[in-house]
Amino acid sequence: MEFTKFCRLEHFQASGSGGQKRNKKKSAARAIFKDLQTEACEFRETKRNEKLAINKLKKMIAFTNPLDKYYEIEHLPYPISTKNSNYYFWLAVLVFELHKNEFSAKEVSLKWQKSHSSLLKLIFKDKSLWEYFTNERKKRGLPSMQAPK
Repeated sequence: MEFTKFCRLEHFQASGSGGQKRNKKKSAARAIFKDLQTEACEFRETKRNEKLAINKLKKMIAFTNPLDKYYEIEHLPYPISTKNSNYYFWLAVLVFELHKNEFSAKEVSLKWQKSHSSLLKLIFKDKSLWEYFTNERKKRGLPSMQAPK
């Protein structure tokens, strides 16, 4: 099923700079799921803002709602792009595995039979995921990770 069936979309008039069109049209979008909501007003087109708001919401759900502690996965497709249709599911599983392994990317990469550096590069590709990963490591008093090359 499509994720949009589970969330509510609202349109509103964005404020701030952006020219006359921004002030005339309700092109900004807000995606709401239960008590979580995200907004997007980066583009002039309503559809692009809707898609961005939904993607932000999916990412927020992945970060804030870890999977059940008994959830196990044998083999997970390893997406290489945020455009992959399984990306947000993969992100939720990754966040769950990182929590379970105290944010040791090395442990997660061993479990998924991938190299440590390839996992770090994938995490680094997504700016908000990298920020989340480094902040969680800091909270736990773990050494900071350098950005992969």
